[in-house]
Amino acid sequence: MTRLVLRFLTFLRAVRVSAGGVRRAANAVTILMFLGGLAFPLYGYLLHEPAPPRNELRPLFPSPGIPRSGGDLRLFPAAFEPYFNDRVGYRQTLLDWQRSVVFDTLGDSTVRNVWVGRKGWLYLDVAVKRDIPPPPLAAWADTLADRHAWCAARGLVYVALIAPEKSEIYPEYLPGRLRNRPLPDLITGLHEQLHGTPVRLVDVRPALFAAKRDEPVPVYFRLDSHWTSIGGLAAYQVVGRALAETVPGFTPTPAAAFRRVPTTFQGQDLSRMIGCTPERCTAETEYLVGPRTPTVRALSESARAALTADDLLWPEPMSESDCSGAQGPPAILIGDSFSWGLLTPFQTDFRRLTRVLMHEFPKTLIEQEKPKVIVQEIVYRRLREAPPTDPVGVAGARLQVGER
Repeated sequence: MTRLVLRFLTFLRAVRVSAGGVRRAANAVTILMFLGGLAFPLYGYLLHEPAPPRNELRPLFPSPGIPRSGGDLRLFPAAFEPYFNDRVGYRQTLLDWQRSVVFDTLGDSTVRNVWVGRKGWLYLDVAVKRDIPPPPLAAWADTLADRHAWCAARGLVYVALIAPEKSEIYPEYLPGRLRNRPLPDLITGLHEQLHGTPVRLVDVRPALFAAKRDEPVPVYFRLDSHWTSIGGLAAYQVVGRALAETVPGFTPTPAAAFRRVPTTFQGQDLSRMIGCTPERCTAETEYLVGPRTPTVRALSESARAALTADDLLWPEPMSESDCSGAQGPPAILIGDSFSWGLLTPFQTDFRRLTRVLMHEFPKTLIEQEKPKVIVQEIVYRRLREAPPTDPVGVAGARLQVGER
């Protein structure tokens, strides 16, 4: 019996020694993996030429430079982090691995501001956070009233529209936790703020819902935050009818008069943000061909000079067009990236069109170009931020005529 007890104690001691060896080996492996995780990207940072982010359409963050004062030293960590993150060795490979695991395998998003919905639909995260102030709709109403009053004093027709978010038009593909939590109706709220004023703010949502029901292709891209050319055409019909009420002799070209040509659209922004490869950032859609062919060119030097005078010349592409036989008078289309979807019908229906990318009001350009029509497109999410400050003479113009 004593011998059996001694053998059992010897066995336990061996097991304890073996377990200790396993723990030491596991700790060594963990340390090696940690050091390798540090050395692998550092090796790439030191020995590989950095490349611009493949899917982010932006340049590399610049070097923060050598701190030369106490203030520079305090700001250095915050400036160095994005600089180093852009140059981490094998960054794109690591991001591809992350996308492969998180998005392709687990069906989740790799970034905070993109939602992964049902049936492969992606959405921009525009959820209202509790810690942000209420949307400044009254300020936006005053801004639009000022712009309308300034234009009206010069005999110009001013029409504005709000581009709704994709989640409002296609809520059925939202993630389950968000499907029953609609966004605040800021568009209706802005209409209520402008009630009783002469400002022409058109609501394009009914037309988008009708096109969604009747059109064979979606009115918003599945992998992008923007409306398609078909959605833009539906929105244009509403704007065109509003212009027809005030512009003598103008009638918008009906949607049926535009020929639809199947095409592949590159650069779907939401799939690009998640980190998909370029070949996966494409969509099958249609582009429009109108009954008249406009001549399109880059913004003229005089127009660029006018925008520069107001500090509004951005690097984004802006354009001018002429269209022989169009009924519409010279016009300026002011908008953000959603205005791309409005371009073809506008260029088809107006003899001359200048299209600029901004939410500001390009006063000097308008005075120089002397258009008869100003159309302003604003995306829904912009209503949650304060409106831009208008130039002297435009700001407060509503008060001179008592519009509000």
